[in-house]
Amino acid sequence: MHTTTSKAVLTPLADAVSQLIVIVSDSETEGTAMPDLSALATAVDAQIANLVGVGRKIQAQPSADETLKKEMPVACDSVTKSSQLLVSSTSDLVKDPFSSSGRQRLLEAVKGILSGTTDVLNVFDDAEVRKILSACNTLRTHLASISKGIAAAPSQQAYVTSIAQASQTIVTLAQLTNKRVTELLYAILQTRLKAAVAVLTKESPLLITACKITLVTPGPDAENLRSTSCQRLEETCREIEIVVQFRSEDEAMAVQGVGEIGRIRKALAEDYNPQILAAALSGSPQQLKAALEEHGKALDSVVSHGKVALKIISDPAQRAQIQTLLSEIVQARDVVEKAAADAQADPRNPEKQQRLRDALDALTDRTNALDTALNRAIIGDLSTVLGSLADHTNAGSVLGALHAAAKAGDTAALPTATKDFKEEAGKLHQLATMAIDTVGASNPALAQEVRIVRDRVAGLAPAVGVAAEMVVQDPKNAAAQEYLGGVTAAWEDGIKEMQKTVVGQEGVFKAHELIAGTRNAFDQHAKALAAATASGDIRATHKEAANLASAATQFVAIAKKEAENTEDAVYRRELEVKIQEVEIVLPKLLSAAEIVLQKHDPSAINAASDLFAAINGITASLTGLGGVIKTYKGAPPDVLTLPPKPVLPPVPTEKAPILPPQPKKDEVLALAEKLGDVVIVEAEAPVMLSEQEAKENPIKAAGQELKVEASNWTAEQNPVVAAATTISQQLLDLSTFHNQLKNSPTPAAKKAFIAAAQAITQESTTIATSARILVDACTDRRLKAQLQTTLERITSLGQQLKIVAAVKASAPMDRDRDAQLVSCATNLMMAVKACLRDCESASLRVRTGFVSEIRFRKQVFRRRQFGEQ
Repeated sequence: MHTTTSKAVLTPLADAVSQLIVIVSDSETEGTAMPDLSALATAVDAQIANLVGVGRKIQAQPSADETLKKEMPVACDSVTKSSQLLVSSTSDLVKDPFSSSGRQRLLEAVKGILSGTTDVLNVFDDAEVRKILSACNTLRTHLASISKGIAAAPSQQAYVTSIAQASQTIVTLAQLTNKRVTELLYAILQTRLKAAVAVLTKESPLLITACKITLVTPGPDAENLRSTSCQRLEETCREIEIVVQFRSEDEAMAVQGVGEIGRIRKALAEDYNPQILAAALSGSPQQLKAALEEHGKALDSVVSHGKVALKIISDPAQRAQIQTLLSEIVQARDVVEKAAADAQADPRNPEKQQRLRDALDALTDRTNALDTALNRAIIGDLSTVLGSLADHTNAGSVLGALHAAAKAGDTAALPTATKDFKEEAGKLHQLATMAIDTVGASNPALAQEVRIVRDRVAGLAPAVGVAAEMVVQDPKNAAAQEYLGGVTAAWEDGIKEMQKTVVGQEGVFKAHELIAGTRNAFDQHAKALAAATASGDIRATHKEAANLASAATQFVAIAKKEAENTEDAVYRRELEVKIQEVEIVLPKLLSAAEIVLQKHDPSAINAASDLFAAINGITASLTGLGGVIKTYKGAPPDVLTLPPKPVLPPVPTEKAPILPPQPKKDEVLALAEKLGDVVIVEAEAPVMLSEQEAKENPIKAAGQELKVEASNWTAEQNPVVAAATTISQQLLDLSTFHNQLKNSPTPAAKKAFIAAAQAITQESTTIATSARILVDACTDRRLKAQLQTTLERITSLGQQLKIVAAVKASAPMDRDRDAQLVSCATNLMMAVKACLRDCESASLRVRTGFVSEIRFRKQVFRRRQFGEQ
């Protein structure tokens, strides 16, 4: 079920099928008479007749292809026969309510109706997809003719005709794809198709202009523009072909060519650390060795990722901080391994257990600090690079320098400007890829959005450079000028989209990371400007003046977006006041930077003195504005590395003073519980399944993972956590009944399996209803929208699970349905986990005066597996 049509048709049908299977199961297991189902059968038969009638009409349409004409009659005949079997079997059961053969025929009818209806829908849907695929093939054929050039065409008119036909096909393909967007259920598929349509729309005029250039001024550069435009359109066709043939959300989430650092970071805290603790306290050297090896591999990946980032990050201060953090992680790892060995040698020693927990906590703190430092550095460089590539009218920017050289016909300046542009575009691709790494595990859909715009910009970069070269060679070439204008506009649109998606607001990064990273970039460029003016480097002075202006503008833009996204009146007012303070002095900075950029002789160095004064004037205002966001968001400190260990003075020989006893950890927890911050539970904390068990029982693994996640909070006074806990147990039950159904598809097993799936569907609605209270009260509009999307996804997945379960129960031996069931259960688990985290965040961002029945209180388990806490 991946389209709105299939959902609308199959949902009520699946309910009816499930009810019939349960009725038959009750009759068989309890030995009771079958009720009179003839009226229900007649109603279903009428619905099937209507469905078949629609299918026949579609088959008779002139636009129907041969495949549809061949497959639709088969599907319609099949579902009609099953419907007739339903009517006849219910009629026989009226005559003999205890008939075993009647019940069996009824089940066969139910199975046939569900699968037959699905076939009819799929035949129609496949035909719609084939229309899109056909349009892609037609466009690809035209593009192939255009790529060969006019020399390969029968005549110039034939070549022009191919161009016109390609343009018309692009329009047709865009229309068909847009229509498909509205039919798809999954947001990620919609996003990818919308992006493809945008490329079709923007690339079509570029193709026409490139072809015009090859006709007016043929040559290698003109052919390059034409071929790269065709290539971008062919890649778009390929993307459309891939997406329209996806049948599941999972297929659309994968991002090629990206690492798994986000997943590894997540696994370190949630999986590997608990495994080390459990292995150490088990007393088994082999188990501990295996756990430490897995943990070590994950840490090696984290350190390697950090070292790769060091080669990209430009700020020496941030590089130094990251290098220090990497060293601290290596040292903390050694401490963990030593503490684990000590705890394993004496597993009942509570002090050694605590030292191991403290060592793991310290290592987690260092890896979290590294994440923050890397994010800040990536944001700073992204802000700089995006600013330098965003506006061709900004003469001091990299794109501005390239465009100015092209327009002026400056053959001397163009090589350097082209080189700088290529380097910046390459760095942008690297930074965007690291951003995808950052968000890939937590938000695959957002990672896809970043991937789409990254690839779009990367595809345009060569064309921008070639177009500039052509304009320099012949400034009077109107077609080349037109192409440069068009490709530059498309480039700037892509850059603005990346700014919006990656560094414009919370999403890929947190708001406090965006503010800290952009502020670091501002400070870095201020230092670089001072160095450039001191050395008399006019070009570097221009570059850093432009970067400074861009960083300051980006800083304010982030703050404004934060104010726009919040409904917390107090927070918004604080932001507005601080933003106003910055905007009072910001024009002075921008004006001073503009004056520097207008001067191309040593006077630019002298003009920089006013810019330094403006920098001094705005620094305090930026600090104040950033402080409001950091305080509200609970940001980590600016300095993330550990302070050097102090040199302790010699221990005095006189008797040390007697210090008051320090409270034990249990006493601290008890105090926290008394204050209502945590709830102490006298039980063992739930743990994840082993890798082998999870592989053998994926639905059980999903249930257990959700159980572990929900155990972080108490379900008392929290219907969201209570519902999540219930769903986790229901998934565990579903796994049990699923195994029973596969091994022995008895009537009782079918009934229990269906009931388990329906219970999950109902509880999915319950958690969505409970969480909407926080959606309505949340003052963070971005978080509100994100949570609302998650709740809609939970509801949709719950309904999908019910349908898949009904199909599986009607055909227990169908292994294809097992994969669908596992995928649906896993996706539901992930959605509920996201809901819990978003709800906790939303509970901290509610409007003033709102009193909620939902309280997120941490749950601490006093007893853990293999030992006391």
